[in-house]
Amino acid sequence: MACRGRGRGRTPDGPTSFRRVTFGQPTSFDATRFEEAVTFREAVFDGALSMEHTEFGRSAGFHSVRFTKMALFRWTVFGAEALFDGARFIDAANFGRARFHNRTPRRRVATAGRPLTGR
Repeated sequence: MACRGRGRGRTPDGPTSFRRVTFGQPTSFDATRFEEAVTFREAVFDGALSMEHTEFGRSAGFHSVRFTKMALFRWTVFGAEALFDGARFIDAANFGRARFHNRTPRRRVATAGRPLTGR
């Protein structure tokens, strides 16, 4: 995956796929801007995930993703579809101040071991 920028605030070039990737350590995509579609389909986050201040310009697919530790999506901007169908949050997730700018279908799309927070 080619990216513009360094560290925080990176921007991948083109559509991005993390399909079936296992992230074994705490992972940060803080302040990353995904201008094109991105998928994490069937990925596993065995460590904590932080996507604070991350921007998704097009669809963000988290189909059947397993989050085993805290997943932070605070201040994240979903500019198009945010798809979490079949996702499992084993620990907890925080979507505080996240913005969703689409009409993602309102249906149960994720399961949680603990309550999901959005404040």
